[in-house]
Amino acid sequence: MNNESKYSHAKPHWREYAEFANRSSKKTAGISALIGLVLIVIAAFIANAWRNDLPNYLAAHWDATGTPTRSTSFGGYIAPWIIMGLVTLGLFTVVGRALGNQAMYRKWIAAMNVWTGLFCGTYLLTGLWFQRGVGDYPRAPLTTITVGLPLIVSILGLALTWVIIPGDPPMPTTIPIPNDAARIVLPSQQRAVWHRRISGRKVLIIGTIGTLVILAMAYWLWNWALLLTAILLMLLYFTMLAFSVRVDSGGLTVRSFLGWPRTHIPLNEVVRASVTTVNPVGDFGGWGWRAGLGGNRIGVITRNGKALQVERTGGRYFVITTDDADGAAALLNTFADLTRSPSETV
Repeated sequence: MNNESKYSHAKPHWREYAEFANRSSKKTAGISALIGLVLIVIAAFIANAWRNDLPNYLAAHWDATGTPTRSTSFGGYIAPWIIMGLVTLGLFTVVGRALGNQAMYRKWIAAMNVWTGLFCGTYLLTGLWFQRGVGDYPRAPLTTITVGLPLIVSILGLALTWVIIPGDPPMPTTIPIPNDAARIVLPSQQRAVWHRRISGRKVLIIGTIGTLVILAMAYWLWNWALLLTAILLMLLYFTMLAFSVRVDSGGLTVRSFLGWPRTHIPLNEVVRASVTTVNPVGDFGGWGWRAGLGGNRIGVITRNGKALQVERTGGRYFVITTDDADGAAALLNTFADLTRSPSETV
């Protein structure tokens, strides 16, 4: 918190910020991974304390109606959850240390580490709780609570972690926009706004079809867990693949159709807006709200092709694939120029 206060009340040197961000990403990834690990270990200890109340063989697989179809030993039941949790925590931690130089990804990696610990630990315990005292594994059907409770608990933990992890400190600059950056002519007192709605239509269509299939299965099997899964998938699609983008006198604002995730880049943090070309897989590893290699680029990627690229103070970049990227860049540069005083520098 002391480092963040330092940067909040002074104009930071960009190199110092990069060093601060690198330290912060490693620290955040490490602490959140430790929290996830502790949650999994606690769940394993609780499971071991229940061992005498459990059947010799535990239900490990269920059919579509929730009837047990395969059994395993106590160790065979808990080992996959522990291993999956440890591997997932390791992967998120490595990615967080490599790509966490912007606050959004530090927050995301920390939230996913906590989510992993809660999901694996809670699913492990709910699966065992309903098998305590049943005598034999065929009497342990899969219930909605067994599937739904871990999802709800882990998502709440993810959301709480996201809120707790602090964002980037303000980093204003008064350095003028470069002379060769695109601009438009705005008559005195004239207001201007650039606005687009963007979406990954093909991915959304495929996702919607898949969600409808899951909904049909949920209705046919009367399975509330599948219904919850379908709802969560649809929410995921509309938070990661459908966005509103706006440039106005306050800066650049990007938000999903559901309102989150959202980011705002104020004019006093715009170094330059320009147009670039994006390959989703090659540049960002896929579609949606993504991080580029190196950790200094965040992308809202819905397709191949032209994109608005905003260079921010602190050596950060924000990229959005959109129609009329040229117009958005020119207007953003123009607004940012109007806020600068050439006599001042960072």
